[in-house]
Amino acid sequence: MGKIKIDAAKIESAIADFEQAVDFELVPVIAKSSTPTLHVPFVISALLMVFVFFGFEAYYLSQWHDWEASTIIHVLATLFAITLVIGFILARFNVVRRLLTPAKYRHQFAQLEAEQVFLKKRLFETKAHQGLLLFISLMEHRIVILPDMRSDFADSKKISEEILKILQDDFKAGSYEKGLLEAIEHLKKTLSSKYPKTSTHGNQLPNKLIWWDE
Repeated sequence: MGKIKIDAAKIESAIADFEQAVDFELVPVIAKSSTPTLHVPFVISALLMVFVFFGFEAYYLSQWHDWEASTIIHVLATLFAITLVIGFILARFNVVRRLLTPAKYRHQFAQLEAEQVFLKKRLFETKAHQGLLLFISLMEHRIVILPDMRSDFADSKKISEEILKILQDDFKAGSYEKGLLEAIEHLKKTLSSKYPKTSTHGNQLPNKLIWWDE
């Protein structure tokens, strides 16, 4: 994944436009990952080591090498170290981490992380229960729309799926700013008729994009 470039001022303006039309306070959050993936480099290394071990054994037997035990141990230790390094390098790529983490757990952890963000950023403190979190977890390819549970917000799952479709192509092309602006605009168009602006409490949450890495 390339470097993410997003103009904060454009996002702030888009959030302000959203909040002028919709009776919710929008807080967009981008997280690089929500799922613990410490197992991934070790799984990769273990799989590589299995192939390397059997490959070495086949080579050793086919060539009839007269190596001492110390030499064999040294070779295997070197190969183990190499596979471990390769495992940690490959584990840095989101596509590899997704492949080795079941979708069920990716979705569960993204939902849990979104709930943690909602609480830690105190989105529940708005006077009319208007907090609305747009949580984007990049590694998981997961969008979570999380409203204040005391609001009458509906169709979170359906809207999340619609926004995911909007973001996928733009994010894949590295157009993060374009994708996020389109996602906020889609939210505004979808919600403005259902939840038109009526609140007079003013802006209670900062109109900022949050980068989440906790």
